[in-house]
Amino acid sequence: MKYKLRFSSSLAVCAVAVAVAFYFLIQFLYAETDCHFGTQLLTVVLGLIAILVAVSAFDYNQQWPISALHTSTNAFTHYVQLKIIRVVGWWKLRKLLQATHHVSQAQEFFLMKTLKKYAMTEYGIKHKFSEIKSREDFVRMHPITSYSDYEEYMDRIAKGETNVLLPGLPERMGVSSGTTTGASKMIPICHEFLFQFLTEVLFPLMYVGAKEFELHSKLVRGLFLTYAPKWRYTEAGIPMGPVSAPLKLTKAMDQFNVAFTSPSVCLDITSEQECTYIHWLFALKDPYLCSIGANFASIVYYAFVHLEENWPSLVDDIRLGRVNPDLDIPIGVRNTLNKLMKPNPQRAHELEVEFKKGFDGICLRIWPHCQQIASVSTGPFVLYVDSMRERSYSKGLTVTSPLYTSSEAFIG
Repeated sequence: MKYKLRFSSSLAVCAVAVAVAFYFLIQFLYAETDCHFGTQLLTVVLGLIAILVAVSAFDYNQQWPISALHTSTNAFTHYVQLKIIRVVGWWKLRKLLQATHHVSQAQEFFLMKTLKKYAMTEYGIKHKFSEIKSREDFVRMHPITSYSDYEEYMDRIAKGETNVLLPGLPERMGVSSGTTTGASKMIPICHEFLFQFLTEVLFPLMYVGAKEFELHSKLVRGLFLTYAPKWRYTEAGIPMGPVSAPLKLTKAMDQFNVAFTSPSVCLDITSEQECTYIHWLFALKDPYLCSIGANFASIVYYAFVHLEENWPSLVDDIRLGRVNPDLDIPIGVRNTLNKLMKPNPQRAHELEVEFKKGFDGICLRIWPHCQQIASVSTGPFVLYVDSMRERSYSKGLTVTSPLYTSSEAFIG
């Protein structure tokens, strides 16, 4: 009934906008011949805006299914986000595909643009970036380097020095896992990099995924299993941690974090077991879940093991509309989460019936709209994909490996 009311509202908006557009059309067609040009132009512009509103309202009405966790505001925000991702993702993907036909030129253009941007940093001045005019100049004038050549610069940035490698201070210092040398490396992550990752990598990836799984007309959420690391801080107060870990979102950001089921307050939970429990709790509340994701397939596998062991408690929480009082989480986090919970005995009964049947093909039985598990599933992580298939957790789902992340680079 909730969604019928929402859709009726969008259709009402559509009808009103059509009427307004028709009114402005009549005004334009029957305007006096000596009517001021500015008045005519305003009439046309307002008519076009009314038509745009009518088309958008009608298109919004076609979105189905809609996440059970969405409020009207969330749903509209999600709708706008999808439209932005569709346009920007399409454009960035188009540029990427064009660049693959002219790889050398595209790489040289990016190199020159980067050198110009950092020419006035200490490192740029030392290596005469302003005098480098081509790829050949760069090869001739800049030596082959390894991390040891940058270690001193990294230490200085960590202490708060600016204009060393970057014009200002980084958003965080990424810390590598140390698999190549046995020791972790610090890598400055700036705002520009995060924006570039969002628009150049994630948007095209989300556009392709939405097209592949036909999600452009669905306001559904996915579960992404992410955990807050124990952040360390440099002398200058710069956060230090893995690049793949998200920084803490503010409460207001929940209005924009509408594509995923877990509220941002999850990042205040430091225990992985408790955080996994909350991830599942909010995902289970939503019967329209569309995907399950994590950085690595091992995380997804162990999360399913956790679900198999803890489903009775999770079902009770959904039935009663509360967070398990035995969970060891901060009181402030608990209070915030409890405000997001409402008793839902019908959903609890649906889940209990399916869980009692066993975990063979459990995903599609409790989430009929779920289509994929997205995580790094190659190399050593194949083992965990095989384990999920052996225990039938992922039965009927497509396992995709869209992106490999590390502190040094992204591949995907």
